[in-house]
Amino acid sequence: MLRKFLVSLVLMALVVAGGLGVAAYLIRTKPPPVRKANPIRPLRVAVHRVIPKTVQETVVGYGTARPDEAATISAQVSGKIVEVARGLEDGSSITQGQLLIHIEEDDYRHQLERARNLIKADQATLEQIKLEGDNLRRLVSSAEQEVRIAQDEYTRVSRLFEKNVAAKREFDLIRASVLRVTREQDTLRTQLAVLGPRTEQTLASMAAHKAEVELAQLSLDRCRITAPFDGRVKRRLVEIGETIGPGRPVMTVLKLDRIEVPIELPASGAGKVEIGSGCALSVESMPAVRWPGRVERLGPAADERSRTFTAYVVVDNAKQRAPLLPGLFVRAEVAGPVHTDVLVVPRGAIRDGVVFVAVDGVARRRPVTLAATLKDTAVVSNGIRADDTVIVTNLAGLRDEMQVEIEEQGRELANSRGEAGTASRPGAGVQ
Repeated sequence: MLRKFLVSLVLMALVVAGGLGVAAYLIRTKPPPVRKANPIRPLRVAVHRVIPKTVQETVVGYGTARPDEAATISAQVSGKIVEVARGLEDGSSITQGQLLIHIEEDDYRHQLERARNLIKADQATLEQIKLEGDNLRRLVSSAEQEVRIAQDEYTRVSRLFEKNVAAKREFDLIRASVLRVTREQDTLRTQLAVLGPRTEQTLASMAAHKAEVELAQLSLDRCRITAPFDGRVKRRLVEIGETIGPGRPVMTVLKLDRIEVPIELPASGAGKVEIGSGCALSVESMPAVRWPGRVERLGPAADERSRTFTAYVVVDNAKQRAPLLPGLFVRAEVAGPVHTDVLVVPRGAIRDGVVFVAVDGVARRRPVTLAATLKDTAVVSNGIRADDTVIVTNLAGLRDEMQVEIEEQGRELANSRGEAGTASRPGAGVQ
């Protein structure tokens, strides 16, 4: 038994040794592998062919539309509202001079009538003073004649009395007569003089009553509240039968023919935006609608925190198919300088001031200088020439002198809303 086991073990060892020997022989006699050279494949890229063109810069900003004119109409007198214009509700159209609110007028009519009657009384007093003055002047004239006669008689009697021709009683009587007519003359003159202050007092009273008439008439006119301009009612605040007082707001109205939008623009565009510059306004929720406007004035200073300045854009809302509503937050594209016959490349093709140009299947590195940047493109002042093919894809793995294969030739830049298009497009604002 043991002998069989040993024989089996020896045979197994011989088989393993034989296998190892064959394997070693095969390894030693294996021919070396043939190395094949892999060709370097060029990088596939898309290019943009540079063509001289005219483009216009745009300065983009944002702002909130507001009406050029808005008014909160308030009552100027006290009283009960007796009438509201028919159909006058929030959103209603109004025309200048249209009656909006009617306040009860009775109290002010009575005040007006009373003041007019007081003026008539003052006029009657003045007429009476005039008659009294005419009469007093006649009496004063007669008294002056009586005084002269009495003085002449007093002189004659005095001479006779000095010659002992006239009696003392006659002398005393004539002297008393002179004193009496003189006192009467003085009294009449005093009465005539008093008429002057009475006249002034009556004239002052008349002026005060005329002022009362004007005030009562003004209050009466203010009982009828009318529209200050053509526009729309934003909100009506009162109802018929309500009693209101001076200063109480009755409604808010807006004039929508002309809309003003204060646009906050980056300070870098301060030298590019001028008064009269065209502008196109849009709202994100209404991409199909654009409103043309123009810059009417510019803010005098930039905001030191936001680094922006304000351009006030005006839109002629009466000419719009879809009016620009106050309160809308809008995006503004303000027309800037026009660049004529310049070379434009996609902004994404520029990396650290360098572009790659495809020349005979090889990428050439070209440092460039930017003259202006638009939304998706840039104006290059030097570093490239017309008809160069600027590489616009696979820039991350691109190196100078690398072989490239152009997959798309003659690619044009998109003129999207005038951001890199013709000179007239940015301000066109076509709806």
